Amino acid sequence: MLTDPEAQIDPEAVLQTYDFMDRSVFITDEITMSHANSVFEVIKFWNNIDEMDEVPVEERKPICIYINTPGGDLDAVFSIIGSIKTSKTPVHTYTIGTAYSGGFFIGISGHKRFGFPYSTYMFHEGAIMDGGDAHKFLQRARFYDTQLKRLRKIVLKDTKITEDEYAIHKDSDWFMDPEEALRYGVIDEIVENFNGKE
Repeated sequence: MLTDPEAQIDPEAVLQTYDFMDRSVFITDEITMSHANSVFEVIKFWNNIDEMDEVPVEERKPICIYINTPGGDLDAVFSIIGSIKTSKTPVHTYTIGTAYSGGFFIGISGHKRFGFPYSTYMFHEGAIMDGGDAHKFLQRARFYDTQLKRLRKIVLKDTKITEDEYAIHKDSDWFMDPEEALRYGVIDEIVENFNGKE
């Protein structure tokens, strides 16, 4: 961070560079394809570095995704989940504020999942909003049904939420505090700092 005092410094670029080198990604607003691309780039880069350096998987420094989002684009959510799931280098998710809707699904996909003491979570299957003619709408609705089935598999596999509980809550907004999220296996630990320590 030492620079020539005469140099023009772009604080945002400095912070982005620091986050990248720290293996950190922040999803702190509505989830978009821009987030998905950023997550993919960071995960791919550090996996390649760890492979080149021949670092054993169990010794690799984790990539951390910090979540505080109301949700967003479902296609972007699936892209982020795919990047996490295919990473050999561990990916840890931290809910630092809200993990609602798509943020919930990203959070549960981490290899290790952490929540802060005042974090909140919200599970629902989402909503479809589409225009166009009736035929295109029906095509999109059928595909959306396929996506919902994929989400269901992720939730049942990555949490302690049962099929019956899923069925009860899928059509509503199910809010959880950190203790409830821990009980349902949405997170693995409640922590009070950024490195996974209580």
